[in-house]
This record gives sequence, structure tokens and C-alpha cells, in this order.
Amino acid sequence: MWERELGIITNPALTFTDRRAAVFAKIFGTATSTCEQIKKLTEAITGVKCIVIESNGNYSFIIHFIYPISVPPNITAIISAVEKCKPAHLSFSIIYRFITWREISNKTWRQLLKYTWNDIKTNEEVLS
Repeated sequence: MWERELGIITNPALTFTDRRAAVFAKIFGTATSTCEQIKKLTEAITGVKCIVIESNGNYSFIIHFIYPISVPPNITAIISAVEKCKPAHLSFSIIYRFITWREISNKTWRQLLKYTWNDIKTNEEVLS
């Protein structure tokens, strides 16, 4: 329904996530692309908190995911949607949040034995 309403050609070969991202890109892409618009678009697609940082001198911006710790879901859908709504002359990069060794330097190997490597990188319980 939304695809028809917004004039998006329905492609049944795409995943639901990618089709949903195209709808969000069309909705958010109608306004002037600002950091706030890109932030809203990205958060709408992923449900993950982020900040968007401008780098005017480099003609670029950064999407920095801050919570939860890990690569957000639907990353390919985000890239596609942002490409469609950002100004053509700007490039962008994405930063993910992971737990660093410095953040767990107060832990012993024995304390970390119950976690997998993936847990150590992404599970906030490790920090407590």
C-alpha cells in the first residue's frame, strides 16, 4: 500500500526490510536532508540510537551508532536508504559501537570465561 501511495515500484524479490527502508527513504527524503532527517531515517529503519556528525570540510557525514553495542540490524537497508535521500555531493561513513579492551581491563580472564568473544565485544553485562 505504501509503495503504491509513494510511487515506488514494488519489487517482490526484495526482502521486507529492504522494501520498508525504501518507503522510509521516500518519506524522509522529501524534506531537506539535514543531520536530523538522516538520524530519524536511520533510527526508524533500525530502532537503534545514533548520532549524525557533519564534516563540512570533507563534504561528508558520519552515522555513529551508540546503542546497543554491535552492528545494527538492516545495515544494507540503511546504506541504501541514506544513499537515496542524502545530497549527491556528500559521502558518509558508519561507526559501530563495540566494547574495547580498555573498558574491560579491570577484568580477569577467569571473570570473562563465561562469555564468548562476541559477548565480550557486544554484551554490556561484561562491563558491570
